Amino acid sequence: MTRQVHADVCRSDAEYAALEAAATEASRVPSSVVYLAPTSAQPERIRRTWREIASPIQLQIRSFEDLVTDALERATFQTRTNALTAETRLRLVEQAVDGLDSSHPLVSTRTTASAQTYSQAENLLSLLEFAGLEDADSVRDDPRLATIDPRIRNALADLYAAFTAARDAHADVTGTRPSIRSERYRTVLDHPNALAAELAPASTVVFGGFTVFSPLERDLVAAIADVVDHARAILPLAGDPDDGRLVGIDSAVERAAVAYDDAGFAFDRSTPTTPSELLSERLYRFDDREPLSAATVERAGIERRQFPTADHELRGAFRQVTDWIEAGTIPSDLAVVVPDLASRTDHVAEAAAQYGLTPHIAREVGLANTELGEVLVNAFRLGDDDPTVRDLIRLVDSPLVDADWPDEPIDAATILTAGSALEATDLETLTAYLDADEPGTVDAIGWLRRRCARFTDCTAATAEDRLVELLTDLGVLDGDVDDTWRLATARESGWVVARERAALRGCATSSTPSRAHGFPGTSHSPSGSRRRSTR
Repeated sequence: MTRQVHADVCRSDAEYAALEAAATEASRVPSSVVYLAPTSAQPERIRRTWREIASPIQLQIRSFEDLVTDALERATFQTRTNALTAETRLRLVEQAVDGLDSSHPLVSTRTTASAQTYSQAENLLSLLEFAGLEDADSVRDDPRLATIDPRIRNALADLYAAFTAARDAHADVTGTRPSIRSERYRTVLDHPNALAAELAPASTVVFGGFTVFSPLERDLVAAIADVVDHARAILPLAGDPDDGRLVGIDSAVERAAVAYDDAGFAFDRSTPTTPSELLSERLYRFDDREPLSAATVERAGIERRQFPTADHELRGAFRQVTDWIEAGTIPSDLAVVVPDLASRTDHVAEAAAQYGLTPHIAREVGLANTELGEVLVNAFRLGDDDPTVRDLIRLVDSPLVDADWPDEPIDAATILTAGSALEATDLETLTAYLDADEPGTVDAIGWLRRRCARFTDCTAATAEDRLVELLTDLGVLDGDVDDTWRLATARESGWVVARERAALRGCATSSTPSRAHGFPGTSHSPSGSRRRSTR
């Protein structure tokens, strides 16, 4: 029996790993895998992901509420008409609040309470019910509420008693007593065979990205895991997936993690990389010093083609696009990725026109429109003869810059305040103004200007070394000039890599990369469905 939690900072990675494992474990009969989704889930997205892995008829998406209601109906013949409707419940809550003593915290000085008050009361009652508290006395006596101020505990008990009285009065009038959600949950949990009968023929259950469970829901998770052969859970994180414990912002999901742990789930913080994902990552971070092996391309199901010239390559790509369209492929599902598109736009348009195609051409983003590009632009300006206060502020305030100051660092807020007070825009005027009161800041500005001027004054032969020099001084780069260097912020960006991998997974599942080194081709997804893309 498998009990596994798939935890990852990338929800799609965790979900894909859980569904992939479920497809391997489950039988090939319809509804052999049940996905229990939170209310915020997107069923169509889940189904799309599943279709990339296994047959659509194997998956059944349900909610806790649907599962409990159907299980209750199957086991006890209590139909949905026996349940208290949302409208009736709200009317009973309103009666309960209106009948409270004038000293109760929920009672308004107005004639009737506001809609927000009724909603708050209903939420409080739901929390109490799903905590397994069945009456007013249990609210007062439950040890879990011992740390709450007695006045608050008594107020909650009075609200519960008023709601129970309203239910009793309604039952006397109608002759029936519809059940509330917590009662239905408890009935199903206490029944020896309700869940097993309702889940059949499923052998595997996947719990969606729940981050919190009420006590009754926690019991339901454990009960479901006990009646199926395999149970897998998705736990989306925000921090480092390699951390041994839930810390920082991820401590908020600890209740869900504890519920899974109590139910006997093991934690898995690593996700498998499929051949298509591996190829996508290699192409995304391509290095000429590490050429792609033929095996890497072939394992991803990529058909590789070579052409004698770049023009032949373009014509071959659009000829293939035309064939796909004639075969019934929707044009918007096709893409042609052209290296150095900015210099080849006219050639692309001409090659497409030869085959009666009018492509939508997406432009590349210029360096100046990136964070790193802005650093370089402002460094150039600061290295000129007439830099402005704005150039200085933009450079030191960049999220990439953490300069190795020789003494006192430059604070962007201080510069901005001084510049505003002086109403000066040129940097020379500002440094003269600060010279008396802020000599350390003036020295730092001088050091930074000298570093930028050294970069600006470089030749073609020294440009690369000066660039690395400057970016290292600014703290943008990590590493020695003669060694492999990388962005300094990369050491803090595990979550960025995970997000990039998620984007790559989306590319791999919606349009599997079909060309390595710029050669067009076709590919096949793991499930055997043909995918088309030209790169």
